[in-house]
Amino acid sequence: MNAPDGIHVEAAGDGPALVLVHAGICDSGMWDPQWRTLAGGHRLIRHDMRGFGRSPAPPGAYWIDGPGRRPEDVDPELRRHAHAMQLRALELQVPSYLEVGDLEEPLVPDLGERLGEVTRPTLVVIGEADQPDIHAIARRIVVSLPDTTEASIPDAGHLPSMERPEAFDRILEDFLSRPA
Repeated sequence: MNAPDGIHVEAAGDGPALVLVHAGICDSGMWDPQWRTLAGGHRLIRHDMRGFGRSPAPPGAYWIDGPGRRPEDVDPELRRHAHAMQLRALELQVPSYLEVGDLEEPLVPDLGERLGEVTRPTLVVIGEADQPDIHAIARRIVVSLPDTTEASIPDAGHLPSMERPEAFDRILEDFLSRPA
């Protein structure tokens, strides 16, 4: 189903609510393995963030439009050309990324500054084969939150819930079965 703002949302199962938020390189389909196994004991909720999966891209201007302009104010041929250049840049950057690590620039302000606002028990799961910067981010979360359970999954990279769903589910079920 789509929410009034167009965001695709799905819910299944009965029990305590468990919200599954997808990674920035996936859509809600990354939770398909858990969707099948966890709905028996939980009310599962997942969505596609704007511009992913079945949710439309955010309305309004993008970087190419510039401040105060609408997409229709920019030549469609220019938009197509810029899109082609972005795709080519991605093709060129991926091999470099594999050789030297993360080349991304932050797309949002440092959300780590808001970690102190989290008061609920938190599970941080990381694939042991994930990138070092992801391990550093996970470590920062673990040391910044008051009630954190940390787990790692061997032989898994950035998407342990997809690569090793059985191991991920065991870790998640153990976490969720703890007394509140």
